[in-house]
Amino acid sequence: MQPEVVRFDAVEYDEARAQACGGRHDRLQTRPYDLGKSVHLYPEAEDVFADSIARHAEHLDPLVSIDLACVSPELAGWVHVVLPKEPDLVGEYTQSFHNEYVSPNWISFSVTEDRCRFLGDFRFFVLANDPLPELPASYLNDWEQNRPLQRTSYGDAKQRYRDSGWDSFRSQRPHSDDNDGPLYQFKERAWQTNWEVAPPPPKAFRVTLSESGSSDLWAGVSTADGRDLVFVASVQPGRYRDDSYSGPFQTVLFYDPVESIAVQTFDW
Repeated sequence: MQPEVVRFDAVEYDEARAQACGGRHDRLQTRPYDLGKSVHLYPEAEDVFADSIARHAEHLDPLVSIDLACVSPELAGWVHVVLPKEPDLVGEYTQSFHNEYVSPNWISFSVTEDRCRFLGDFRFFVLANDPLPELPASYLNDWEQNRPLQRTSYGDAKQRYRDSGWDSFRSQRPHSDDNDGPLYQFKERAWQTNWEVAPPPPKAFRVTLSESGSSDLWAGVSTADGRDLVFVASVQPGRYRDDSYSGPFQTVLFYDPVESIAVQTFDW
């Protein structure tokens, strides 16, 4: 049973924090959202993936579904935040299956009728290869330790949300700028962190940054010919699934409304 609708406002740094950070992050207009109405947590795979549902779900855990209309009144439909079931950078050891839409730390999906389809060969994911690509021992050790943890923690957290709603996920930290909502960012622009530095995006996309010397440090994604994508949201995957020490800090989602393509990258 889905929890009742709960109103959230996107996180925004207070004045003291903004000054302490030297104005690093701009204070853009936030957009409220309704958890349980315009934002759905732990959606079912059949509501997220357009086809080859089992194949998609073998490699990707659905975290959040977002109604694009609450991102911009000019948009419609749903997009989804998903999390690869791999340690470290997804695609790092499967170079043969990179293309213009997928590369290390970057994955893309076509969006049709509110569902997404991976824009790459599934062998981009390590587990889809038989035999496995040559992998360092550290990767194999992380895989052996974290894969059972990923599966168990994701299932447990999904059930906890079904039973108790988001209240059971809230942090206990007292700071006024802590984000206790399911979305880490939900604004018109993403903050500069380290996802925009390396690895570079696949050939279909470019990273765009605020002007040098600006006190408002934001980052975005555009098409190769310069058309800006819409920043949808970011989430902290560790609040949805336990990857031990090997998971990303943020999953960042952009959307191309012209080509109906969703693009995700990961902040470490």
